[in-house]
Amino acid sequence: MDMSDPRDLVQAILSPSGPPQVFTLNLSQFREVFEEIQQTAQGTPIDVVLNGDWAMVQFSRLCNHRIRVLQDLPSNPILRLFVRLFCRRKVLTEKDFEFASLYAEFYGARTYLSFRSFLAEELSTNWLPLFLTLLVSWIAFQSLASSGTTSGKEALEKVNELLLTAATLYLSIFILFTVSQNVGLIEDPYLFRKGLTHRFFRVDKSVAALAIAVVCVSILDIVLLNAPHSVSLSFFGRSLTIQNVSVAAPILSAVGVTTLADCFLALVQYYFRRVRYVLERKLTKGLLDELWDKRNTQQRD
Repeated sequence: MDMSDPRDLVQAILSPSGPPQVFTLNLSQFREVFEEIQQTAQGTPIDVVLNGDWAMVQFSRLCNHRIRVLQDLPSNPILRLFVRLFCRRKVLTEKDFEFASLYAEFYGARTYLSFRSFLAEELSTNWLPLFLTLLVSWIAFQSLASSGTTSGKEALEKVNELLLTAATLYLSIFILFTVSQNVGLIEDPYLFRKGLTHRFFRVDKSVAALAIAVVCVSILDIVLLNAPHSVSLSFFGRSLTIQNVSVAAPILSAVGVTTLADCFLALVQYYFRRVRYVLERKLTKGLLDELWDKRNTQQRD
């Protein structure tokens, strides 16, 4: 993406003319623009809307031109290309705008929900049912694997086939109904202003990632259960022989079942609560507006 010239941007902000424009700068360039504008118009506040890996900034007191701020990239073209292709984009937070903290008002995704934070929330909220699910399923699957019979192995393989089917159906229904139908519910300026819109989408992405992980674990389990008793691998000319690769199948199956259980718990805890919150907020506002009009109409009469 082509970056705007900071000098042109400073001139456009200090001497605005024409319709509002959108400029694109990286963080270090925006800092230069901010400091130069502060020298000319000291104490000018800025409004910063955080959107995860980018932010939109406006010097609302001076003009309505908008500045799209991106993370800083390496100056070396090869390193810059490598970062864009293979590195996760850095999340912009309030700390990145610390140089403007005295004059900045922040909106949007002020608290970024990473996948690690999502998992930590899930474990802290649902640790007991998840622990019991993991323990009971692992004991059951381990007993099947330890039976040493063909029927035990076939039963464990059947469990993983059912788990694969359930995770696939869950993912399909989740994407088709839960995510798509809730897009209209979260198109709310208040939710966006408070950063809830960004959080909702982060939760959607994290839950979908969990369901995809269950699919991958189920496929891996089926492969392990049908693999030869010993498998030889070669790395850089060195051979490694793994005896009885299916020994990992019971614990992987238990992890898959536990993860899918968390997906269903998330469906109840996040999405039903989300729909209720959004609808009740809108309906409450409408009811109070109606009552306001009614009371004032009666007073005038």
